[in-house]
Amino acid sequence: MGLLGFRGRAGDPSTQRLHVMAQAVKRLFPEARITIGPAIKDGFYYDFDLEHRFSPEDFPRIEEKMQEIIAQNLPISVGS
Repeated sequence: MGLLGFRGRAGDPSTQRLHVMAQAVKRLFPEARITIGPAIKDGFYYDFDLEHRFSPEDFPRIEEKMQEIIAQNLPISVGS
């Protein structure tokens, strides 16, 4: 997984990828706590609080889970 473009607007595809990635990690690692997920110059990042340490072997599983979530065409809303 590399850095993705980020413009930070609701409905923006990059913003949606941010939410999809967080959902994928939570589905694979339910104990994960999502902490910080700010925009940065070249994309975005999330910090996850969990005992498992991510490795390159995790990335294909996360990407596969992201594709499953995208295929579900779930609505993504911003704010509460």
